[in-house]
Amino acid sequence: MRKLQYLFIAIGTVTFLYLLRKMGVGNIWGALRLVGWGFILILSQEIVAYLLNTLGWRYSFSPGFTPPFKRLLHLRIAGDGLNYLTPSVTLAGEWARTTMLGDAIPLSERLSSVVMAKLTQGIAQGLMASSVILWVALHKISWSQIKNQVQSGTLLLGGLLLVVVILEIRAWKSGKKEESTNSKPEASGWQAFRKLDKNIGSFIRNYPIRFALSVFFFFLGFLWGGFEAYWIAHFLNVPITVSTALCIETLSVLMDGLFIMVPAKVGTQEATKTAIFASLGLSPKDGFTFGLIRHLREISWALVGLYFLRSR
Repeated sequence: MRKLQYLFIAIGTVTFLYLLRKMGVGNIWGALRLVGWGFILILSQEIVAYLLNTLGWRYSFSPGFTPPFKRLLHLRIAGDGLNYLTPSVTLAGEWARTTMLGDAIPLSERLSSVVMAKLTQGIAQGLMASSVILWVALHKISWSQIKNQVQSGTLLLGGLLLVVVILEIRAWKSGKKEESTNSKPEASGWQAFRKLDKNIGSFIRNYPIRFALSVFFFFLGFLWGGFEAYWIAHFLNVPITVSTALCIETLSVLMDGLFIMVPAKVGTQEATKTAIFASLGLSPKDGFTFGLIRHLREISWALVGLYFLRSR
């Protein structure tokens, strides 16, 4: 697994350096200087997204088991930081949240709250993406811009995606093979899974309002990402509309999901933003700088998350 991490980091680094050379170090530095004090707003505004996402997680708990909001906020930031820095397909952070909730809450309730939060967050993402992506596909996408302006960078990114897909297929086949050799799962594990499944089904039936509120707050969290995209573009002197900012954010979320195995999004953050900006008819240079700024924000908050993780 460590060798694969090095491979992902190497490919991502090559992609980053290639695009940096193509865009011009001087041009990128000049664009970064335009942001100036705006870095303070860009870094600090993320707390709003965390507040909204924490509310989404809070409403995934059954009444009577909901921890204090401040504690949930710290765990949310800690889990996201762990997910960001480790190639765990976002599982490491979820497990960390489950364990750090403590034994005062039953394990089944802790697990079901985390799984329910992932479910409602996925629904919220789907609601946002389905409408925005349809609009983008019909009106905004310009694939020729990607081909002509960032062709080589896109090929490097595509190569990284191909590696990820191959590894995922191998892992799936390996899991199927292991499952066939162990035809009877352990009784305790099977019972725990059935109890978790039952808890989730009961939650949706018994607490539909909490379920809807969880989806609602996660949806607002995704919308806030569009706010961040708008302000980063504003400080870069890139004139975009609110709808374009939402398009950038939605495409970013989808692309981040494709490259979720890459630790700390090395290279992929800048490469995907370059491709997204080009596809929307915007400057690839601005897209690369946009990705670099967001990367700095993500790393900063990931470090805050690790601090909360160590302080537990």
